Amino acid sequence: MEDHVPPPEGHDDVILKALERQKLAPVSDANKEKYNTRPAKYWDQFYRWNETNFFKDRKWLHNEFPELVHASSQNAPATRIVEVGCGTGATSFPLLSINENPRLDLVATDYSSKAVECVKANPLFTSTPVGSIKASVWDLASSDGVLPEGVEENSVDIVVMIFVLSALHPKEWMNAVANVYKMLKPGGRLLMRDYGRYDLAQLRFKEDRLLEEHLYVRGDGTRVYFFTLDEVATLFTGKPHVPPAAALSTTEAVEEMTGSSDSGLHSPNPDDANFSAPSSAVLSTHSPKPGSAESHDPDVHRWIPKDAQYPGCPPHPLFDIEQLGVDRRLIVNRKRQLKMYRVWIQGKFVKVTSAAIDRAMFLGA
Repeated sequence: MEDHVPPPEGHDDVILKALERQKLAPVSDANKEKYNTRPAKYWDQFYRWNETNFFKDRKWLHNEFPELVHASSQNAPATRIVEVGCGTGATSFPLLSINENPRLDLVATDYSSKAVECVKANPLFTSTPVGSIKASVWDLASSDGVLPEGVEENSVDIVVMIFVLSALHPKEWMNAVANVYKMLKPGGRLLMRDYGRYDLAQLRFKEDRLLEEHLYVRGDGTRVYFFTLDEVATLFTGKPHVPPAAALSTTEAVEEMTGSSDSGLHSPNPDDANFSAPSSAVLSTHSPKPGSAESHDPDVHRWIPKDAQYPGCPPHPLFDIEQLGVDRRLIVNRKRQLKMYRVWIQGKFVKVTSAAIDRAMFLGA
C-alpha cells in the first residue's frame, strides 16, 4: 500500500547509533587494501557462488524506464542500449524477451568475467529471437578511456546502470561518468538506480565492515556506497541542486515484511531478491530536516569536486537531469515489531549536446 510516510519514531537515534557503532570498529588498513585493489576477484566469486541461484529479473524496469519498452517496440528506430554492470543480464534479458525491434542492439558489460560467462550461457544470448546482443568484460572506471568491445564514442542511445556506481570506490566515480559520457550520443540517456543514504542495509552493517564514510564491504568482499541526491546530481551535472521540474513525486510506500529482517540485505541488489518492485509513484526528492541525523554529514563526497573537468570531457554540465528522486519504503515487520526504511536513488540523465556546452561555456566566460 502507499501512503505519506513519516520516519519511524526514534529513526534519527537509530541512524546515529548505527554510524557510531560502525566507526568504532572499521575495516583494518591491511584489509582495506585487499578489498580495494582486487574488486573483480570478489565479484567473480559472487557470481560463481550464485550462478544457479540468482536474483529475479528486473521486470519493474519496464515501468520505471518506459524508454526501454519504447526501444523494443516493432516500429522503433535503430537503438543501441548498453547495460553496464550487467551481472547475469537481469536487465538485458527481460528486455530481449519482449523485443520486437529487429534493429535493437544490446551490449551487456561487467567487470566480472564470471558474470559475462553467465550471460553468454543464457539461451536468449545463444539464440536471440529478434535484435542482437553482445557481452564483454569491461571496467567502467577505466582511466584509459577504453570503451566496451564494439562500442564507439557517441554511438549509444541508452546506458543502464542499476546498482553499479555504488560498487566502485569513490575515487573511481569521475572516470566512470566520463566513460559513460563518451559512449552516449548527444541527447542519449543514462538510466540509473542505486543505494540511498541511511538505507536499512547501511544501518545493519556490523563491525569490520566500514571502509570509509558511507562505503562498506559486504561479507562476500564486494563493496557498496550509499549516496545522497546531491552527490548523484553533482557527479553528472557539476552542481548539487535538482531542478524542480526534474523532481519526482513525494509519495512513499509502506510494505509488510515477513521472515528475517536481515534476509538478503548484505548481498548485491537486495531489492530484487526480497522486496517488491517500485512504481513510479513512490519516488520523492528528500531533504533531511535541519538538526536531524541525516543533516550531520556533508552532502557531497570529497571525491566529487564541484565543477571539476572529467578526463577527456568538456566542462560541466555533462548531463541535464531529466528526473531524479528518492524511493523511500517503510518496511514493517509486525512479527518483530520493527519499522525500517529502504532507501534507493533513481535518476534519468540526458547527455548535453555540443550546442548546449558551447552556450554554457559562453555564459561562464
